[in-house]
Amino acid sequence: MIQKNMRIISSRERLLDSICNLCVASQSSEKMGEASSFAISEYVQELLRENMRRFAQQGGDNWQSCGLIAFATDNARDVIQARLNERELEFEQLESILKEAKAGLEKIENHLQRLSNKFTETKKGTRLKRIEPKRDTSLKEMSVRKESAKGPFTIVPIGLESFLTGLLASPDEETELEWNLQALEEIGCDFADESFPIEVTFESHIFVVDDDGSVYVSIDGLLENAVSEVEDKLDQFANALYSRTE
Repeated sequence: MIQKNMRIISSRERLLDSICNLCVASQSSEKMGEASSFAISEYVQELLRENMRRFAQQGGDNWQSCGLIAFATDNARDVIQARLNERELEFEQLESILKEAKAGLEKIENHLQRLSNKFTETKKGTRLKRIEPKRDTSLKEMSVRKESAKGPFTIVPIGLESFLTGLLASPDEETELEWNLQALEEIGCDFADESFPIEVTFESHIFVVDDDGSVYVSIDGLLENAVSEVEDKLDQFANALYSRTE
């Protein structure tokens, strides 16, 4: 049975928790330290990839001068060190692990930089809007930031540039949020499942809620005016689902 009110734990939060827990384990013994260092490097590299994707979607104003990898690495260092400080931990290998983790990410950086240059983030309250249309098969990476009364979230189109298949709403990773499934019941949603991912029907549309708080809805085969309607319903759905933690 899924709880009606739960704290949303994003993939970024899970990565940070895993990294800190492994840092603790690495100090327990030399043998455990070697195994933990390898695992930490894997988690840190995934955190760097996630940072790069997130910053690329936000545009290059912040990282253009230093580069996407460097900016993502600086952010990862700051947040990991802050978490370690909260636990009064020291991890001397952090710099060497960051250096190792960012090696080989140049191809991803180049790809994300091209996408970031191709698409721009629209202003709050506007509809999904793409600039510089081109006929290629790059993933459409633009996001629209929505500010709800309860907490911020983003809506990102999913699919190929010329063939979008869905919309994905995700809670802001920088804000402490929880989901309120009871609020979905109050706006007339019906639940088909009691375990994740949950299928929720809202005004004839099926929304899939995953355990990281993300919400997916299909727009495959819909006309533009129908897509706009689904976007409005997703906005309403997310406003009801996400609430700030006290």
